[in-house]
Amino acid sequence: MWYDQEETKWNYDSNQCNGGWATCGHFSNMMSPSVTSIACGWSECANGNYVWCNYNTPTQTPKVPRISGMSKAELKTSLTAGY
Repeated sequence: MWYDQEETKWNYDSNQCNGGWATCGHFSNMMSPSVTSIACGWSECANGNYVWCNYNTPTQTPKVPRISGMSKAELKTSLTAGY
């Protein structure tokens, strides 16, 4: 999904995207520890079904730490556990 595509464009040293919000925004919103809440919904439309999420974060420039101690597969499992 978006994680692999956007994570490759994230610069962990500068905490910036090598592109604009549309390039890494989903990644930085989902992975930033500064996000305090996430609300998601599902829409069924004539041209397709969509999942959308809003993120509450106190900063416009999120810091995203490098993943340590788990693989991407383990991260995915931890984020989707119970669903």
